[in-house]
Amino acid sequence: MSENHRRHKGKSRTRRGQRGQTLVIFALSFTVLLGLAGLAIDSARAYDLYARMQRAAEAGALAGVLYMPAYYNSLRPGDTDSAISRASKEVVKNGFGTVLAPTASACSSAAEVSICAITGKSDDLAVTIRESLDLVLLSGLGVQPVNLSVTSQAEYLPPLQIGSRLNYFGDQVECFKSTTDPDPTQTTMCTPGSAGTLQSFVASFNGPDELKENGDPYVYCEEGPSYSQTPDGGSFAYTAYNGDVTNHPTYPQASVPANISTHCGPPNPGVTPGNPDQQPPLYTGEATKNTAHPGAYNYYINVPSSVNKASIWVYNPSFIPSGTGSTFDHFNNTSPDCGCYFIGPNDTGIAHFNGSYDAPPFYFNITYSLYNVTSFFDRTSDSLVGTQVYPPYDADSSDVSQHGCDASTQVYYPYWNGSTTQNSYNPPIVFNGTSSGCLTLNTNTPGTGYGGNNPPCWQQWCAIFTIQSPGTYRLAIEATGLVSQTATYTSNLQSGYGSHSYALKVCPGTPGTPIGCSDGGNPGIQLSAWNNMNVFFSANVGTPLPNPADPSTTCINIQSAPSTAYTCLDLVCIPTAYAGRSLAIQFFDPGDGGGNLYVGLARAGVGTTNVTYPGVPNANIISIDGDTLVHANFGGYNAFNGLWVTAAVTLPPSYTGDCTPGHSQTGWWQMVYAGNDPHDDVGVSFSLTGSPVHLLA
Repeated sequence: MSENHRRHKGKSRTRRGQRGQTLVIFALSFTVLLGLAGLAIDSARAYDLYARMQRAAEAGALAGVLYMPAYYNSLRPGDTDSAISRASKEVVKNGFGTVLAPTASACSSAAEVSICAITGKSDDLAVTIRESLDLVLLSGLGVQPVNLSVTSQAEYLPPLQIGSRLNYFGDQVECFKSTTDPDPTQTTMCTPGSAGTLQSFVASFNGPDELKENGDPYVYCEEGPSYSQTPDGGSFAYTAYNGDVTNHPTYPQASVPANISTHCGPPNPGVTPGNPDQQPPLYTGEATKNTAHPGAYNYYINVPSSVNKASIWVYNPSFIPSGTGSTFDHFNNTSPDCGCYFIGPNDTGIAHFNGSYDAPPFYFNITYSLYNVTSFFDRTSDSLVGTQVYPPYDADSSDVSQHGCDASTQVYYPYWNGSTTQNSYNPPIVFNGTSSGCLTLNTNTPGTGYGGNNPPCWQQWCAIFTIQSPGTYRLAIEATGLVSQTATYTSNLQSGYGSHSYALKVCPGTPGTPIGCSDGGNPGIQLSAWNNMNVFFSANVGTPLPNPADPSTTCINIQSAPSTAYTCLDLVCIPTAYAGRSLAIQFFDPGDGGGNLYVGLARAGVGTTNVTYPGVPNANIISIDGDTLVHANFGGYNAFNGLWVTAAVTLPPSYTGDCTPGHSQTGWWQMVYAGNDPHDDVGVSFSLTGSPVHLLA
């Protein structure tokens, strides 16, 4: 073989070897590149799928948790969903699973979508989504499909049970037959202030044009700042827009650039400050929605499935003031020689008070609206069940007599002939020996011009609604003024003076009287204030030893005889779900009454642990019988007149509250009055730090 041939053959073997090495290197490089591309592309696909699964699980948990704990896998009355079906609908909207039936068995570790209640956390709901992802590039390297799983857990803090442990609210007109063995089904009718009443307060609110500092923070206008950090001074150096002398600082009158009328109605940011205290949006009734003064006092009513029918009773549903000293309905301004007059900041009302209360601007209608509730957080889904309107009547004896009515048996209707009804302010009064606008109370017989209005129900129980099926309901109660226009006065829907007090009770069936009616079983009917409350306390203080069976004694934290007379009044039951959260409970205008009076917040059976009063000067803080309280009234001078007092509470993680019906339930927080007997019209408001519906994981 020639030398050239040997060299050529050697070169060929070298080139073939190089080609073989190149194929190996290419194969290895391709595998690496495929792996890198697979990691980039398939990982991105997996991450995108996981993110969509996470969003879907969160949406499902947040939507379904609102039905917990009572309707996890059962229909809520009046609704088409349970927690299971509602959560599954949201998950399907996001591209996973199928819509489940409300009663489906949905908590399975093998299901694509599982919806589970959480053991030990009855207000929680967990949604788990499981998906298998087929890999595009990595499958070429033998990598199997990836199984992804995400879980989202949401918690729903249930509405607070405010002011009532059973099926009545403000029931100070019923007394236990036995004070040693109190039984709410063994009661008798009694008057406020009697011993052994079911509760030590009546529900209350003021007319829209009444001064805010008289105890109701949700009236139309604010005559002075109510969020001052310190109590006001020690003199009555201010004059409100109605001429009343007060110790509460007021805004300038209409002659000054800061017109008092700008402090009326809901605030309009950047335009008018309004009254900062408003009911939450959409918590209105049929009378005030779409008006300048929207909002109502609202009550939560739950009728369990064991009760087929229920009736709603109101004690004293009509506004009928009978004199300045009345226990129930009365006018707050009582003496013309004090310089007071009944005029509002918009120049409506009575500019020159003549001692009579027979004109429409003094009065207001009361409207009761009942709604069926399908969502705790969506008032737009409430459906109206019915509305009842109770017009006002004048029971002041001198007014009744001057209109030719029998003062011993009759009342006078100040709107009997419409907006221009003649009266002592709109002369001449026509009286020719026959009565006009009179109504006989004991027979509910209308007089001349009475028309078709509801007959008055005055200081007695009247059934105003019948609930035909179990479910959750909202009762809205609101006041609207009588519209009038004469040469001597005007009034509109935002007018009306005085204070109205009443009581509520819900009974199973339709008994002839609510006295002694039960709550219908276990679980029973629930009735409580919704969002906030305004009440008139007239409890008697004493020095009893703390007794767990008697809620009126459970707010102090000592085991010996107390040194200061006191009483405890239920405010709110806070359940275990709120453990670790921070709340603020505010009292508006607390401390009315005579003599030294101390007020504060305490947990029943525990006392004032974890309660502070931010903004209250140290000089006003005092310790009484184991409780930290605020000195509010100094012998007739209320330092917090027209002001909010905030009690801040941080609940420890170990906090528990069962909030089940009955007097033995735990979790109740109470208002403490110590010193002298309170005669206190006070507003109570609740706020939570953060949202009541939130994700835990």
